[in-house]
Amino acid sequence: SSRVRPFIYSEAEIAWIIAAAKALPSIYGLRGWTCSTLFGLIAVTGLRISEALALDPADLDGENGVLRVRRGKLGKERLLPLDPTVVTQLLSYAAERDRLLERVPDAFFVTCQGTRLTDWSARYNFAHTCQRIGLRAHQHYNRHGRGPRIHDLRHTFAVRTMINWY
Repeated sequence: SSRVRPFIYSEAEIAWIIAAAKALPSIYGLRGWTCSTLFGLIAVTGLRISEALALDPADLDGENGVLRVRRGKLGKERLLPLDPTVVTQLLSYAAERDRLLERVPDAFFVTCQGTRLTDWSARYNFAHTCQRIGLRAHQHYNRHGRGPRIHDLRHTFAVRTMINWY
């Protein structure tokens, strides 16, 4: 089987994705907040989508700038140090999420109803965002089409880390 070739995003493309995701339509704006924060977190940490979606509010230690990834690959747990700017963004999202929902939800990344964002929903919103900024061809009937994937944010993080290593 042939593997899909990774797409490496430019800094500008990542910024466009985050900005376009923030503008995703929803009644109270929570969809845009959730998707832009999720996509940004994956871009700056290299988290797997499943790891990010499995996060709960208690997994963010804003005081110490650490994210607890409980459900990593092969069920392993790890602590991820975060840049202070990332902590600030995550805390802002959490405060706005809790204000809009009028409660602290069970999951960190949630839908407008307060339920955990699903893998399908995250991928759909990412594809829709990429269509809006021209990284994917527009599709009819809510189809995703082919093009850069959310997982490619992880590839981009890995490539940048390796380049900066030397």
